[in-house]
Amino acid sequence: MTEASLPAAISALRTALEENRDEHELWMLEIPEGSAPQDIPDGLPAGLADLLAASDGLNLAASTRFFSADELASQQLPDHLVGAKLPDGSELTDASNLYFFGEAAGNPLLVNEKDGSVWRVPDDGVVWYTGCRL
Repeated sequence: MTEASLPAAISALRTALEENRDEHELWMLEIPEGSAPQDIPDGLPAGLADLLAASDGLNLAASTRFFSADELASQQLPDHLVGAKLPDGSELTDASNLYFFGEAAGNPLLVNEKDGSVWRVPDDGVVWYTGCRL
């Protein structure tokens, strides 16, 4: 998705939500307006500032959401992921490149600041910061 298409996609999501909220019981989902440019923190991973400009936080369910611009700094806990199992079976030894931008079912959604890849901690029935996989 290009930067130019992100605002259009968010706008289309807002319209679809309003048209279908009652029929599909989408009461928890909220797509707020974008954050003001001066409120978006400097140094965010690529694409995250654009997402915040289009929607300052995105509430998908009670425990699934993207953080707003003012929440991001307090949500950064990458050291808690050291030791997490990676898809290749190895363990994560350096989490300094992982940036928390939201949560799914209460588990972290992350972006790798070096390559822009998006990661999540799946809901495996354990508290994610006590041992998890990515």
